[in-house]
Amino acid sequence: MLGDRVLDLSRFTLGANSKLIGGSVQSAEHELDLSVVLLKRGKDADLHPDDARRFQAGDEVTVFADTATLQRFRRLADGA
Repeated sequence: MLGDRVLDLSRFTLGANSKLIGGSVQSAEHELDLSVVLLKRGKDADLHPDDARRFQAGDEVTVFADTATLQRFRRLADGA
């Protein structure tokens, strides 16, 4: 909990139609007010990935955020 915000960790897999594909870690963190904690691509896992790293379909992304932001990230990850 941070002030009155309840924060949680969640893992998402970016679908082929994800609206996050091609976007950077930095833009996701800034626009959605979250922290990307882990980015896993294939066998490679990057704890606190570089801000310039760009998302690809199939990436497993672990983020730290409040519930509403996690729900929004899920919709973007799914391509909804």
